Amino acid sequence: MSAAALSRHSESDLTCIDVFLFRWNSAHLIQKSVEIQCNGCFHSKHFSIIICIFVTNVLIGMVIGERKGDHIENERLLAIEANLVQKSPGGLTYMAEWRGGILDHKMGHLACFSGGMIGIGADDGAPEKRQHYLDLAAEITHTCHESYARSATKLGPEAFRFDGGGEATATRLSDRYYILRPEVIESYMYMWRLTHDPKYREWGWEAVEALEQHCRVESGFSGIRDVYTMTVSHDNMQQSFFLSETLKYLYLLFSDDDLLPLEDWVFNTEAHPLPVIRKSCLQEEATQDKTVSK
Repeated sequence: MSAAALSRHSESDLTCIDVFLFRWNSAHLIQKSVEIQCNGCFHSKHFSIIICIFVTNVLIGMVIGERKGDHIENERLLAIEANLVQKSPGGLTYMAEWRGGILDHKMGHLACFSGGMIGIGADDGAPEKRQHYLDLAAEITHTCHESYARSATKLGPEAFRFDGGGEATATRLSDRYYILRPEVIESYMYMWRLTHDPKYREWGWEAVEALEQHCRVESGFSGIRDVYTMTVSHDNMQQSFFLSETLKYLYLLFSDDDLLPLEDWVFNTEAHPLPVIRKSCLQEEATQDKTVSK
């Protein structure tokens, strides 16, 4: 589907995969439950929610207002790039696995979130490296898309390899299954938000059509045992992350950027949106508390 054709889709068109009838109103409920003031501060209607969010953000390494941990994250990214990021003979960039001191030229579907991760972190790196990291994010996301595009069902395997003459394909029977995982679509969403390159929406729509064709069953959606055959065998399981992550990221991919904007919200590993609480907001809260106490 071309970008022009995709842009003509109305919301009702997107619901051809019936589960899109689930409008994911929780996003709007979250935005209503937390008021965003003109200065960018978040004021919860219940102070206990502020405490929970603050603690959660600290635990996941978010330093409020000032990203003091960026140098640590940059060091980790440098180590990842130096030791794990590889380029295949065919020109595909991938994230290999390190096993007991030996590099395994295999990339798991789970690792495909790294395209989005590196993309959203690009702005926090050294200015002269920002475009480099955004390009790296795009290359990894492209490779993960290739793992989908090179299968018969246009869905990606659990893991794909770059050895034995194959690239971005599962060479072992034990890696050929798809259990409705979200990580590739997650990176599509982030890269769309960062670049607005229409290919990410096109790739996302390809996934929607593949899910509808191969994973749709009478009572919901099921994983499949082999993405390389059109004679689909379902595993009869709809994983919980399919609703909480896969469909949520698809919804956000085709939504406007002002729905849970990335500068105000952070998605944790299970795609739960958490508001970014800025240091200035906490200082304002402290000032207000002192005023009230007087």
